Amino acid sequence: MTQTLSVLKTVSGGNDFLQIDGDVCGISPESFSLFVRSICSRHNGLGADGIVVRSKRPDGATKFRIYNRDGNEAELSGNGMAGCAASLMLENPNFREITLFTAVGPRTVTRLECKSGKYFLLVEIGPPDFNNRNHFPFLDGRDATYCYQDIPFTPVSVGNPHGVVILPADTQEDFCLQVAQRLQKANIFPEGINIEVVRLIDSEKVKALFFERGVGRTQTSSTGSAAVFAVLKKLNPEINFIRIVTPGTHPLRILSKGASIAVENTTKIVYKGEYAWNEKTDCLSV
Repeated sequence: MTQTLSVLKTVSGGNDFLQIDGDVCGISPESFSLFVRSICSRHNGLGADGIVVRSKRPDGATKFRIYNRDGNEAELSGNGMAGCAASLMLENPNFREITLFTAVGPRTVTRLECKSGKYFLLVEIGPPDFNNRNHFPFLDGRDATYCYQDIPFTPVSVGNPHGVVILPADTQEDFCLQVAQRLQKANIFPEGINIEVVRLIDSEKVKALFFERGVGRTQTSSTGSAAVFAVLKKLNPEINFIRIVTPGTHPLRILSKGASIAVENTTKIVYKGEYAWNEKTDCLSV
């Protein structure tokens, strides 16, 4: 049977997500992974880096779930949360702050401004964790970088697992891509890994390339940006913010928010419509 769903697409610096209301979705749990892979397909579906499913908890708060393009559920997504908050603010223009209940706890998204169809948001990512043995079972207590096949990296969790690689400023992008692809395939990460390859510009600005678990290379990543900030602040505790230059947007500003990390995010809603999906035939149409 063909099911029709209401879908809203949000984009944050080129990182795109499909926003779906889980309370009226109607896709069975057994079929959901196939549905995600189908609708996220760039050629046969709507195309996206992932899907956000929001639903109401019994207390009326908003539950947030995020699925990567490969159909697997992830713990967190800063740009996914930004899109979810923007969709709620579109429905409720008086909302200025929204708390989303994620798999790793509540996270707050605050509206700074809304103009020209864009939402300027402050997205709470959460505190960094350099000792998460579920994500990184190889940790041995050292307060230093680790190495995999001659690739130095710093493992850090910001709700989801990241490996941050810092290379010289003049490193060619092709080499950065090779490093990221090798490290992302490493068998030392049982839950998979998001990779950020960083080249320092100055003390407050860096270039970063993002390779997300279950997606591949993306234009930007808020959790990835938070991971980069966490590592640089560990190296230099005097840092209170950085700007990250990415291929997909103007420089992102990452900053401390108490013990947590927050990202200044720009999100726009690019379309809203109906999507038809047939579970048995995997036949997609718009």
